[in-house]
Formats: sequence, C-alpha cells, structure tokens
Amino acid sequence: MKKSIVTLGILLSTTAFIFGQEKQTTGTAKDSAKTNKTKDIEEVVVIAYGTQKKGEVTGSVGRVNAETFKDRPIARVDQALTGQIAGVKTRSTTGKPGEPLEIRVRGSASISASNSPLYVVDGMVVDDMANVSPDDVQSIEVLKDAASTAMYGSRGSNGIVIVTTKKGASGKPAFSFSQYYGVQTIEKKLDIMTSSEWIDYATEAINKKWEALAPGNSASDNYAVRANYFNLANTTDYNLANINYMIDPRWGTNQVANIDWQDVFYRPASVQSYQLSARGGNKNVKYLISGAYFDQEGLAINTGFKRFNLSAVIDLNISDKWKAGISFRPSYSKSYGATVDGKDNLAHKMLSMVPVAELGAGLYTNFWKNTRYRWAGST
Repeated sequence: MKKSIVTLGILLSTTAFIFGQEKQTTGTAKDSAKTNKTKDIEEVVVIAYGTQKKGEVTGSVGRVNAETFKDRPIARVDQALTGQIAGVKTRSTTGKPGEPLEIRVRGSASISASNSPLYVVDGMVVDDMANVSPDDVQSIEVLKDAASTAMYGSRGSNGIVIVTTKKGASGKPAFSFSQYYGVQTIEKKLDIMTSSEWIDYATEAINKKWEALAPGNSASDNYAVRANYFNLANTTDYNLANINYMIDPRWGTNQVANIDWQDVFYRPASVQSYQLSARGGNKNVKYLISGAYFDQEGLAINTGFKRFNLSAVIDLNISDKWKAGISFRPSYSKSYGATVDGKDNLAHKMLSMVPVAELGAGLYTNFWKNTRYRWAGST
C-alpha cells in the first residue's frame, strides 16, 4: 500500500539583545609602569554558568561548518554529521528517502527512554531538523557533556545539536544559485534463484512428492496423468491444480513470465536540488531571503521525498545598545511510498516471491483480475 506523509513547518524566531556600555578609565604613565606586568593564562571558554579552560571542553564540543558539506548531496541537515564528529554516531533506521537519522551522542544512556539529542535551531528548540534546508545552514555544533549542555538542563542529557543558519551581510544585493542532479543505483543485487533455477528446483520437489504419493507414480507422468488422479482431467483451469503433486505444463514456455523481481522493484533513482538566495544590507539592516526545492526518488519504486523551503532573515541594529532580529522559515515536505523497513517490509517480501508469474500480470500479480500465481505457494 502506498502511503504519503506530509509535513508543514513554520519556524519563527525573534531576538533582542541589550549591550552594556563600557566605562574606560585613564591612568598616568607612572601607574602604567607599575601595573604593566602581565601573566600568561590559558584561554578560557564561557559556558552557561561561568567559564572553563578551553582544554577542558575541547572534546566536549564538535563543530561542522557549511564548507564541509556544501558539495555533498544530502537530503537533511542531520546527514551532514555523518562521520564528522568524534563521539557522534548516526544511523539510518529505514530505507525511505527523507527519513531522519538516528543520532547518538556518546552512546545510549537509557534502554526505555529516548536517547535522541535536543535540537536547537537559531536558539529555538525543535522536534527535529526535517524542515530545515541544508543550504540555509551556516554551522552545526554538537554539545556532548554536562559542562557544555548546562544551559538546557535535563533536556540536554543526551547531547545537544545546535544549528546556526546563514544571515544577511552588509553590501549591495548579492544573488546566488546552486543546483545539482544525480542518480542513485543499488550497489549490487542479491544472488537468488533465476526463473529456470527455481523451475528445476520446484519440479524436483514436486516429483518426489508425486512418487511418494502412490505406488507406480513416476516423475515422467505428465500433467494429464496427474490431473486424472485428482479427477481434474476435464478442466484446463490451472488454478484448480494440486500444486503439491502437479507441475505447471507452461514452465519453460512463453506462456508464463520469467521475472527478476529485483529488477522490477529497484530502479535508478534521481536526486535533484535547487536553491536561490539574495542577501545584502547596510550597517543598520541586513537581510537574507532564500528558497530551496529538493526532490529525491527512492531506490524502491513508488517511494520518494520532496521538500520546499522558504527563508527570510532580517537583522536590525536599532541603536548602540539594542539589536533585534527575526527569521521566518515556512516549509513543506512530503514522504511517500510503502513500508521498506522491518520484518514485513516490501523488500523482504519481494525476495521471497517466486520468479514466475502469469503472463501479463507484471507488478499486478495477485491483484484485480490477476489471481495469485497458483505455484507461488508451492515447495
């Protein structure tokens, strides 16, 4: 069954900062001479509640800049973290395009509660990063321990992923456009039976059952002989055949379709992305406006992911003491397709399908006017 999941998201944030004035004092040359003795100290880092030496938190904070992933065809922001930061593990739990990655910061801390980190985008806590375009991201920081996550308290117990988006810049309006197009294919197919191999296997298994059914039965007995044994001699409806003891006489002919289901199920899948932005401003007002479109087909037929993003960011210098900013990021995403993960997924079921089907049924085997191929349940 084909399913579609549509997600609408709007991220709206405002900020205002007050900057205190610094009062400068003057001293005489004599005073300066007395106090000019300095002592080297280690560089310090400001955290939520005080300061720490930089060496003590160097391994506690990981950072990925936009330059690191700008040329990578990633669908989601969390994919930019893959293999980039020590102690941060990412894993795809499904095969569907556009699905979130499982992120673990320094392992899992609980067997029952959530082990997912806290996501913060431009200072706002969000559920995940599905509706943030990678093209809008300036940097990603991962906070790993209590010293660096103290500001968020218990919510940051599993680590914190902080996303900082791009801002406007002073100067004349500048426009940028980026796009890429690619094709994905499966690395290799599984080595399973071909149609001729399966027919040989099924024929041998059915013949052994037929020979053991009654004295005098022989593997050379044709369909008519076996049909007469089961009182089916006057019918040509193969859907009435006893598949445990009767061989489909159409095997090896052009009356049945020989199918490699992996070729039918998988396809070359296109990936395309387009992004257009404009930025500019002056010392008092800076802006950034961008739009992005991402479309990824799944390797499995009838699966895929689409996302539309708009972004408007304005930063204002109201006075020497006041600054304000507003960001507006509406987005629309759609993930469609059937289940492709778990024990009941279609990829697993596809591999168990026999490589023979009614002629003309194709993908619609066991659907509508095409009944389930009678021998699909044999052996």
